[in-house]
Amino acid sequence: MRALLIVMLWLPTALQAAEATPLPGHPTRTDESERGARQTAIDASLTLKVAHPDQVRRLVLDLTKAAGGYPTLVSDGRLDLRVPPQQVDALLAQVSQSGLVLARTLQRNDRTETIADLQARLRTKRDIFQRLRAFLDDSNVAATLKVERSMTALVTDLEQLRGTLELEEANVRNAAVRITFQFHQERRVDQVVSPFAWLNTLDLEQFVGGF
Repeated sequence: MRALLIVMLWLPTALQAAEATPLPGHPTRTDESERGARQTAIDASLTLKVAHPDQVRRLVLDLTKAAGGYPTLVSDGRLDLRVPPQQVDALLAQVSQSGLVLARTLQRNDRTETIADLQARLRTKRDIFQRLRAFLDDSNVAATLKVERSMTALVTDLEQLRGTLELEEANVRNAAVRITFQFHQERRVDQVVSPFAWLNTLDLEQFVGGF
């Protein structure tokens, strides 16, 4: 029972510490961020004016597949894609040849510190969860309920942290590319009345097309 009392007093402090600092023996954010390559999320966009949007859309999807990427949104005026980071520049260069480029952006966001922080907090809370499980066998009914409530709250925190971490890692693995189309429609030549009678007898569109 003394051990149980100690853990109930220790738990609030431990949970608060888990939000800021990993347990001893775990890598710190600085340790992880300084080791290995930086983890960067790329967000690119391209606005293109095209004459044949259906053809260009099919071309972009084929190029995306060839680059090892995939679409997340396909509509008449927009494509949202996920592409390996090393393929982004080549893909944008190829797509740019299909129309008139109106706008192009590319942002790189360093997510190394954020990911290391999430990994450290996740490990810390897992350790606390395992410590709580060890006290269940040495507790009475009332104390067990308190420990179980704390464990339930920890499970919720763990799931949220894991979901956030998976999203951050997915953004690093695949760059987000948005391609927006503006349509350039070829205008038909309307029939006009000319003061010259012979000109009114011509198919004006066919006549102009011959030049």
